[in-house]
Amino acid sequence: MKEFREAVEKSLLIGLGLVALAREKLDEVAKKGEEYRKELISKGEKQREEIRKVVREELQKAFSELGLATKADIEELSKKLKKAESPK
Repeated sequence: MKEFREAVEKSLLIGLGLVALAREKLDEVAKKGEEYRKELISKGEKQREEIRKVVREELQKAFSELGLATKADIEELSKKLKKAESPK
């Protein structure tokens, strides 16, 4: 009977140890997953900014080649018009 009880106790301790180990491993995996998610988000944001920069530069080139007025050009003309329209 004593041997059976010891075997049951050892089995329970092994089971508890396995549960604790599994929990630790799951916590590690969750932590690594969170770190990986943050890294992916950071890289995605950097890529988005790089793409925006390239698109902006290409649009500026295209507008320049087409001879289209820029926002700065329009603002300058607007100031000149206001100045010309104001009474002297």
